[in-house]
Amino acid sequence: YMDMLSIRAGVGANVYQNSFLTDISGEIGIHLNQKGLLKDQFYISNNLLFSFSENGGIITNNFTNLGYRRNFSDDRLKPNWLGVEFGLVTKRSGALFKSNTMRLGVNWEIVKNISVAPQLYFNGFFKQVSPGFRIGIGL
Repeated sequence: YMDMLSIRAGVGANVYQNSFLTDISGEIGIHLNQKGLLKDQFYISNNLLFSFSENGGIITNNFTNLGYRRNFSDDRLKPNWLGVEFGLVTKRSGALFKSNTMRLGVNWEIVKNISVAPQLYFNGFFKQVSPGFRIGIGL
């Protein structure tokens, strides 16, 4: 492999503060090659999260993220991607997220195009910490 630009899209299921949210995500990144294997990826991504209000209306919130992933495998056919991601709420509605909400997550691609990500959400600069969890499916 050579260094390359990647564009990915996906969907996800999230749990945060006893709420279930679905999301549509997009990502653009650069993969860096080491000795014929893709080893490092730097990316920017966007998650558009959906939930429903008590009256049945749709509530949307948007997170923009910066991330890094590392492939810990030396087998080209069996990659093992593990990464970290930092995000900020860039558009919000409803009361679930505050205007200064940030999140920090670790993501692991357990099989091709399926990832799990435990996350920590902060209101303000690392205040009011709340856990979250996401399962993502790449398209």
